[in-house]
Amino acid sequence: MSSKNISLFFARAESDPDLSAQMKSLQNEGVEAFVARLVGLSQKAGLPFTEDELTEAAQAAASEDLSDALHSGPGSTSFSDASRRRFRKSRALLQG
Repeated sequence: MSSKNISLFFARAESDPDLSAQMKSLQNEGVEAFVARLVGLSQKAGLPFTEDELTEAAQAAASEDLSDALHSGPGSTSFSDASRRRFRKSRALLQG
């Protein structure tokens, strides 16, 4: 259920200007503070997940995107739109 909540939370953030603004305000946070505050936002949004679940989901998305890139052939840089979104989100989560 938590991985579903993570997906739903990020989807809601794309369509909810208030939640999006709250997430953008976290951009200058360090990784630990960013993740902790993001978990708090998820709880307020009614789509709770833990720090561990978020980290695991970000790592899985990054791994999946790398696999997609490796299997798309030499010289190819094509990602699907969904892969691009997952990559940007996971990169942001992992970099802080």
